[in-house]
Amino acid sequence: MRSGAWGGTTAVVPGGLLDCAGAATTFAKAPKRIVTSNAAGLELLLRLGAGTG
Repeated sequence: MRSGAWGGTTAVVPGGLLDCAGAATTFAKAPKRIVTSNAAGLELLLRLGAGTG
């Protein structure tokens, strides 16, 4: 999956993320919280099932 957020590109790969420069960010475990700054993002997260657990 790719996102064009903030004018860049982020690729979601198993175990982490790659930004538009190719820098990797990995996570040791699943995040416990998600923060969004707009209603459209919140609605999308809720439709994907975030916040149901």
